[in-house]
Amino acid sequence: MLKRFSFVILIVCGVLFLFAGSRVLHTDRPQNDNEPVKEEVVNNQNESITPKASNKRTAKEQKVDEASKIYSSRYEIDRTKGKTVVLTFDAGADGSRLPEILDILSENHVKATFFLTGPFCERYPNLVKKITAYGFEVGNHSYAHKDMTTMSNEAIREDILKAQEIIIRTTGQDPRPWFRPPYGARDDRVREVLKSLGYETVYWTIDSLDWEDNMTVEREKNRIYNNLKDGSIILLHIGSKTTPIILSEMIKYFIGKGYRVTDLSGALR
Repeated sequence: MLKRFSFVILIVCGVLFLFAGSRVLHTDRPQNDNEPVKEEVVNNQNESITPKASNKRTAKEQKVDEASKIYSSRYEIDRTKGKTVVLTFDAGADGSRLPEILDILSENHVKATFFLTGPFCERYPNLVKKITAYGFEVGNHSYAHKDMTTMSNEAIREDILKAQEIIIRTTGQDPRPWFRPPYGARDDRVREVLKSLGYETVYWTIDSLDWEDNMTVEREKNRIYNNLKDGSIILLHIGSKTTPIILSEMIKYFIGKGYRVTDLSGALR
């Protein structure tokens, strides 16, 4: 009788052990399944920036994490010259505000880099010539303004070289080594193609979003001032309605805070 009772106890204990073990395995499984997901998220942060991801920023303003941005693959901010702010202007559809922007920059004795597309140069050749006439540097912003991560290597080369030829012919200045990828979309493959053509990709640390139709001067100032740091590269647009209004005030604000305001060549080493 005692042996039979002991046998039953052993069976019950065995069942309980198996049940408990299955609960532990079930609890651990989701954690193991999540590990590849976490790794994928981390990898995605270091991969290409696409137009789709860029558009999400317009729904909700976010502070820029400078640590996650790359000025270029070969250059870094020269911090031996003091606190620095870099002004960069991308060419938009409208060039009518360019003379005003050039006058403001010149009056305040600061430099800036202008990223030009081929069509912008073709549409406004006389205005574009004023950029280098005023002593400002230019960079390449592509011809077709497409997401280059979706283009073949040969298509990227053709696009870049076409824009380069037009920029040189119009401004008399070689845009190399500065290239700003349309929408900020780039990955290692795109960077390698650009390097083979003598270019370095330049991103930004502060996106003013000054191209938005509903942008206001106060909102643009807040975006820039609240994210301002030593080494900031600010993305502005030639066709913006708000930037020319606040540009002079913005420059004075930077200088008042002890920053030197310059272009990429004056800031990177």
